[in-house]
Amino acid sequence: TVSFPDMDTLLKRPAMENHEVLTVDRQELIEAVRRVRITADPETSAIVLSLEPNQLAVRTKDKYGNEASQAIHAGWAEESREIAVNHSYLSDMLEMTDSKTCTFKLGPDTKTKKASLVLEDEETDSVGILSTMRPDWLT
Repeated sequence: TVSFPDMDTLLKRPAMENHEVLTVDRQELIEAVRRVRITADPETSAIVLSLEPNQLAVRTKDKYGNEASQAIHAGWAEESREIAVNHSYLSDMLEMTDSKTCTFKLGPDTKTKKASLVLEDEETDSVGILSTMRPDWLT
């Protein structure tokens, strides 16, 4: 019998401290994820969001080396960065809103923890938090 972890301390509070802003057209991101997910690793369903100034590339690579990539315009003014997420979870999060533009917030990675991806939807006053991961093929 283990006590349930304190989710505020482990997930919510660190995620709410994210300050790097990514804006992207919701429908364009949904379509990019749909196009490239076919080559996502079936075990992790990982896709990589490659962030560059004013651009987001959605990329996947399976264990056989097959790759797919789709670039879309995005509002990103920070340093180049790559984050990996489960494409099913991201798709579900994008479907929870009807907003035309999605505003995500990211924070810095630490030595022991990857920053979460936070979707803030002001139209519905809702927040989605998605854990990020590091697929082996990024290294």
